[in-house]
Amino acid sequence: MKCKLCGFRLTDEMKKCPMCGAIAGSTKAGNIAKDVNLPKYLCPSCKAEIIGEHRYCPSCMKDLSQTTKKAEVQESAGSKCVQCGALLPMNAKFCHKCGAKQDNNCPHCGAILLHNATFCNECGAKQEALSSVKATKDNAPNVSAGLKETPLEAFKYKVRNGKYILTRVKDTFFTDIVIPSVFSTIDRKAFENCSGLTSITIPSSVTEIGGRAFAGCSSLTSITIPSSVTEIGGRAFAGCSSLTSITIPSSVTQIGGFAFDGCSGLTSITIPSSVTQIGYYAFDGCSGLTSITIPSSVTQIGYYAFANCSSLTSIIIPDSVTEIGEFAFYKCTSLKSITIPSSVIHIGDYVFYKCDSLKYVSIENHIFRKSDIDNIFGYSPIFTKIKIRNKVVKVADLD
Repeated sequence: MKCKLCGFRLTDEMKKCPMCGAIAGSTKAGNIAKDVNLPKYLCPSCKAEIIGEHRYCPSCMKDLSQTTKKAEVQESAGSKCVQCGALLPMNAKFCHKCGAKQDNNCPHCGAILLHNATFCNECGAKQEALSSVKATKDNAPNVSAGLKETPLEAFKYKVRNGKYILTRVKDTFFTDIVIPSVFSTIDRKAFENCSGLTSITIPSSVTEIGGRAFAGCSSLTSITIPSSVTEIGGRAFAGCSSLTSITIPSSVTQIGGFAFDGCSGLTSITIPSSVTQIGYYAFDGCSGLTSITIPSSVTQIGYYAFANCSSLTSIIIPDSVTEIGEFAFYKCTSLKSITIPSSVIHIGDYVFYKCDSLKYVSIENHIFRKSDIDNIFGYSPIFTKIKIRNKVVKVADLD
């Protein structure tokens, strides 16, 4: 049963509406204190002040639709954040600066709720306050660092085995985010295409960054991955074209495929000695990358891993590497020299194809034939001599 005046869902025991004071079954308003903490707006017909949720205006009995009421409430709030005053995009539900919720809608039916309502006045659903969820014991990192966490209610999340998994940010207009330290996992596509995001703080409670987690965050300039993270998923930072620097902790063992694909603003990166595998297309299209150090822990370099890194001038392949995938350094047009260590037992086709500045090549493995050179560097490479083990020979003289 609903109140005929304000629409609040009433139980059978309720003789009087707790919201508007109307007697059950009556359309006449009860007494409401002027200072009560309820929404206030004007009747669009007679302009009488209305306090609380009403189906009809108590003065002229004008039918007050949800659309009219919502428009009046939003108009009175203006286009600024109700908490910090920041200018908001049209119809923003959360402030991109402080994360404060800008409206109060039932997550079940979408009806406008009364301030601090425990139950929805339309469908009767219980309203769980997301911000009241208690933090886990991992809630200390951001607090100890003096960081103000973005409110938990700004995120979609799920709880599995007592652990909080961040599945999505509710508003893509955020510019600065401090992820609450209750989360242990940043799920797949959690911040994908948040094009306005410039900075983000990941707490040390997070152990996993899912695939495409930050893909398409084209305004993100820098990010520090905490030492708690062990896995960076595929395409995790793909298309973050403004990213100039990133710190990968020594806890990470694998860099997933396409992880930094298209990060054209990245100028340098240090891969920690914990990494054993660099995934396929991991740094493809990082055209601003000038140098990179591959640690001696790496055994595999995936295909197209550093393809189209057109500013890369030098790279050292450690003796630990046994496999280099095809086209791994394709179109690294600024690369001038390369040494392939004797540890490499498998090297894919066209690994250094279209490396048009390559003049010094050293291969420390056993005898290479002319056909091997063609397969690795492409036909008619720019260099005319090559060092194989301790002997310098002309490419034209190879069998």
